[in-house]
Amino acid sequence: MAITLPLELAWLGERAGASTQTDAGHLFSRRHLMVPFVGAGISRGARQPSSQDLAAHMLSWPEASAVLASSLAGADPRRVADALLRNECVAREDLLERVAEFFRPIHGPATSVLKALVRTPSRLVFTLNYDLTLEHAAQELGVGVRSLTLGADLSDALTALAARFERAELCICHLHGSVAVPQTLVLDSDGHNELASSDGYHQAFTLLLKNF
Repeated sequence: MAITLPLELAWLGERAGASTQTDAGHLFSRRHLMVPFVGAGISRGARQPSSQDLAAHMLSWPEASAVLASSLAGADPRRVADALLRNECVAREDLLERVAEFFRPIHGPATSVLKALVRTPSRLVFTLNYDLTLEHAAQELGVGVRSLTLGADLSDALTALAARFERAELCICHLHGSVAVPQTLVLDSDGHNELASSDGYHQAFTLLLKNF
């Protein structure tokens, strides 16, 4: 059976050979089992800051004068956060709150890709992003949505992953936390290590790989 990919996701075919296009067609024939897993690039069209923007923002804080900012130029946010915490420039709780505040006021337009993602038939999207651009896109389209994090909503996230067909609304699972709950943000090395060693992380991925 011929499968036509949605226009918004045409890049799947444009960058693929014939074999990959066939595989993509097979995937789209079982759309209820497709779970998009997206990262920072998906939010750039909605004017969200890049990781470089976040790192530069943290280095602009007055407290950052205690670290050698020149040695961190171009560094990723994780490395900058580690330096700020290691030098006791800022408490971890305050750092996460200020990072969340950096993202919160920015609400760009929902792009065609965001609109396509929130209509995914599986009603389940995994994201590494802190921001709420997917949630805003869903609200703009009148799509019922639940925003989840493993840190604050583990039980609900596992329930969403436990079955293929029973989600009544779109579930967006923020693997690295959400600006709506700043203390769930996974930013510094300790945060990444805590996530990787947590039972909830392993349970979530076991269900994801088992059911989809």
